[in-house]
Amino acid sequence: MSGGDEPWCNHNRVHRWIGGHMLGGSSPDDPVFWLHHAFVDLLWDRWQHKHPKATYLPKSKLGAGDPQSGRAISLAEPMPPWNVKPSELLDHRDLYRYEA
Repeated sequence: MSGGDEPWCNHNRVHRWIGGHMLGGSSPDDPVFWLHHAFVDLLWDRWQHKHPKATYLPKSKLGAGDPQSGRAISLAEPMPPWNVKPSELLDHRDLYRYEA
């Protein structure tokens, strides 16, 4: 994993801070990877419960003139390389649940 110096690129900061296997493409080999991402999922679940009316933004694809075009993927826009839309990933309750 490279980059992470841009203000909008926060994902890699934890990976870089931990180092070792977490730093590169083999990060899923490190148990800390799973602990970190499970905790992020828990925070996301708690946030969703506290803000049930919040929606994913942007709802539609941004125009070429928008400064976030190419960075922000819309609700119905497939995410490369998986070709999955954010709308398909917002509700995890059919897959797993967190206990209060």
